[in-house]
Amino acid sequence: MFTKESIELRHHFLPLSDVKSSKELKKLYEHFKNIKLQPLHEIYYNQTNKMDIKLEPSKYVPDQISRNIYTMNQTIVVFIVGKLKIKLIIHGEKEVKTFIEKIKHVIRFVCSLSSITINELVINYYLIDEKKMIGKNTKILTPYEINSGFCNDESKLTEITIYRTEEIIKVTIHELIHALQVCFCQKWMRSNKGPHNWDQKTAPSSGHSKTFMTILNNKFGHLTFKHSLLLNNDEYKKQFGD
Repeated sequence: MFTKESIELRHHFLPLSDVKSSKELKKLYEHFKNIKLQPLHEIYYNQTNKMDIKLEPSKYVPDQISRNIYTMNQTIVVFIVGKLKIKLIIHGEKEVKTFIEKIKHVIRFVCSLSSITINELVINYYLIDEKKMIGKNTKILTPYEINSGFCNDESKLTEITIYRTEEIIKVTIHELIHALQVCFCQKWMRSNKGPHNWDQKTAPSSGHSKTFMTILNNKFGHLTFKHSLLLNNDEYKKQFGD
């Protein structure tokens, strides 16, 4: 779920931050602790044999990925969280049952944070081990160095596509914030209107998604490193494994 590089960075930076001394973060994590999870019911599961997979070109998908053909198994899982029907289409070379159980927990939690206005969500996962790398001569960052997924909510069907295994929890949370329009601001809207004047500034759908992505990723990702205000390390392993 986390790359070797990201774990090394966590080991380096996290001991430098005293999370538990923050009153605001304590209140926030206590809020997370009291979130009532929406019921989850799985209604369909199917896995096919290996097939050739090719991502459609997109401004968010690097050419280095979209031009390749990958041979992967396809697993389809359909479940309902609250009243939201969610379809996971997972393409991967390895066994994905453990991944499915962990990512379902993350999706369920984010879906329980706020009211949801959509009825159906599709999440396409391409478990490709293509890390973000910046070359020595790189001067302008492109989707190859920046993007790992995208969300399309402009049609009747809201759809997320994630095409890297690197930081997949964080990217899932980020795209879910886009898809579900989750925010704690009373004036949250699907436009650029927010609690302040957002004109010519980062819209809530972008700026807020990055903020909540970071906060929620801390909830799930930092548990292993005993930075959680919710669970100790033994409780984490019992629920989610190593």
